[in-house]
Amino acid sequence: MTSVISTSTRERIITVLRAEVSAVPQDVRDDTPLAQFGLNSMKQVDVLFGLEDEFEVQIDENDLKDNAFESVGTMTELVEGVCRG
Repeated sequence: MTSVISTSTRERIITVLRAEVSAVPQDVRDDTPLAQFGLNSMKQVDVLFGLEDEFEVQIDENDLKDNAFESVGTMTELVEGVCRG
């Protein structure tokens, strides 16, 4: 079950993501690989900056796992982890 915070975080992440990769559907599942919509390493950098702006956080290299941008679910874990400190 998704918490209210996660739902809000998820929606904000999708908004940032779709600004860079418009092919991502609004109702994308949390576990759908985002590479199939065209999210490549160059766009990941833009999404990273967008997430930092949206959530007013600094995401350090140490915060990033290899799969951080694999799906909406992994991006939500990243953002919530950084926001918790």
